[in-house]
Amino acid sequence: MLNNIFILDIGLGNVKSIANAFSVLGHTTTLSCDKQALLNSAQGLVIPGVGAFSEGMKRIAQRDLIDTIITFANSGRPTLGICLGMQMLFDGSDEFGYCQGLGLIPGQVQKLPLPKGSKLPNIGWGRLKPNKAYKGSNSIVSEDIASQPFYFVHSYAAKPKDNSHTATYSDYCGVDFCSTVNNNNIWGCQYHPEKSGPNGLQLLKRFAQQVVK
Repeated sequence: MLNNIFILDIGLGNVKSIANAFSVLGHTTTLSCDKQALLNSAQGLVIPGVGAFSEGMKRIAQRDLIDTIITFANSGRPTLGICLGMQMLFDGSDEFGYCQGLGLIPGQVQKLPLPKGSKLPNIGWGRLKPNKAYKGSNSIVSEDIASQPFYFVHSYAAKPKDNSHTATYSDYCGVDFCSTVNNNNIWGCQYHPEKSGPNGLQLLKRFAQQVVK
């Protein structure tokens, strides 16, 4: 088994599904919210989550993890946010009133601006569309899965301040939104790779490869 990937367990999201996916790939994981274990033992961090932005940040704050997560990410170690976890990487969200995020990627999280008559949440499969303005050199989205379907469940989406941080777009009801984001060692995916079959496993594999470098 390879390396130790720390999966942040704050009680939001099916962390065991993510751990199982990494296990299939041959990687060990730790499911915990222990600050010292994260800073001293983890080689990579995954921040999962489903639900409201404010509830996710509340649970992180209650466990005194905000500064710990920021310190970990700023150390250069690979960090991946999934669904709500991706959204919390940003400066803040206006969901149920404004709430400050982790501030690791400049930008805001906003409700998808859908045409009249369209319904939220966006639940189902959507394809990834590479962003030509993306300037990252280590995307976790390989060319062979760049246009493949991934599983989404969300009503809000992040809007990076710098468009070059957007690795892929996806669309719902004709509205494009950032579906994969990357800022140096920090990644985020709005979709659920652990629910996206072989394509999701390939993405998690590429993240794990960053961890073992």
